[in-house]
Amino acid sequence: MSVFRNDKRNSKLWFLCYLKHDCLKIMPELLSHRSVTESNDGLYKTHRRDQWCAGVRGGSVNIMDHRNKTRVMEFILLGFQNEKEVEILLFYAFLLMYMTSLIGNTMIVLLVCGDYHLHSLMYFFVANLSFLEVAMTSTVVPKMLANIFSLTKAISFIGCLTQSFFYFFLGSTESFILVVMSFDRYIAICNPLRYAIIMNKQTCILLLLGSYLGAFLSILAPSILTAPLPFCGPNIINHFFCDSGPVLKLVCADIALAELADFISSAVLLLGSLLFTGVSYMYIIIAILRIPSVQ
Repeated sequence: MSVFRNDKRNSKLWFLCYLKHDCLKIMPELLSHRSVTESNDGLYKTHRRDQWCAGVRGGSVNIMDHRNKTRVMEFILLGFQNEKEVEILLFYAFLLMYMTSLIGNTMIVLLVCGDYHLHSLMYFFVANLSFLEVAMTSTVVPKMLANIFSLTKAISFIGCLTQSFFYFFLGSTESFILVVMSFDRYIAICNPLRYAIIMNKQTCILLLLGSYLGAFLSILAPSILTAPLPFCGPNIINHFFCDSGPVLKLVCADIALAELADFISSAVLLLGSLLFTGVSYMYIIIAILRIPSVQ
């Protein structure tokens, strides 16, 4: 049995094979650097290092059987791949920004809840927006900061899907609340005499609940289509959190339907909220420009 003569080069080849699950493209390189033992029936018993490309005969490879027997139980978040000194600087920079956002938005929520003079509809939505900002950043930033000093940088399969769900759910809710706030300002400026009738307490609560419900429904279909997909290949995510795009790249099945649902959901949410907010502020600007001519 021959031995590996260039271990460093060979390790890179096997790592590339592991990442891409495409041993056919680099099989000539692998065959020239691995140790094999030929049995009487012509099959090859490969070295332990080529466990991802086992079963080679006549220049062909079959890795689907191995992939079907395994399932990813955790993911590796690569995060920021820099020198240790740079990562330490990034850690303190992101920690400072996270703590500033956390303290600032928490103070806004407490002020709105504690000061009677701020118990108006506009500040009601501002307080909810601050709460969502704290919740959304807390789903990503603490794990990202912990992974900077972690050796494994691992996150469980359930934890990854949960992080992705709540991040997009809370972010989508923010978009809906911004639309509601633009509608609130439109009514206040363009129909000031009817503002108290239209934007009463009951209406505001319904708009807030509708924002949460709309955000939940907008990401429900992509989440349902992504969760049961088989993750049996590499588990390395080139990101600092479980974003939907990098996660879908690791699926070892057809992801066309999941990608389509993700695209439609994102397009409707982003374009719809942008269009409604833009139209509202356009009417607000027109109303303000007409004020001097009326007087």
